[in-house]
Amino acid sequence: MPDFFVRFSRAFLLVALLLLAPLYWSCSTQKDSFVNRAYHTVNAKYNGFFNARESYREGVLRLSRMHVDNYDQVLSVFRYGSEQQASSVVSYMDVAYEKASLVIRRH
Repeated sequence: MPDFFVRFSRAFLLVALLLLAPLYWSCSTQKDSFVNRAYHTVNAKYNGFFNARESYREGVLRLSRMHVDNYDQVLSVFRYGSEQQASSVVSYMDVAYEKASLVIRRH
């Protein structure tokens, strides 16, 4: 019975070490190794793009909610919006532009 616990604890320790070791090596912004640079580049890139995409989607959703179809005229296939509608979603689009361009500038 003790032999089982020794093997189990060794296996658990090995798995924990394999899972926690990359976090130890990758989490410092001060270290200048290939692994650290690659880790931070990937995270910064995808976090920035994710935030930009979410802001863009929010702006498009808001623009879509403001659209009202006029059934007395031919319905348009594409919803372009008006100047007033565009000015109401400009903040979302600016955030998306800034987030995406920040990632491009830094990496």
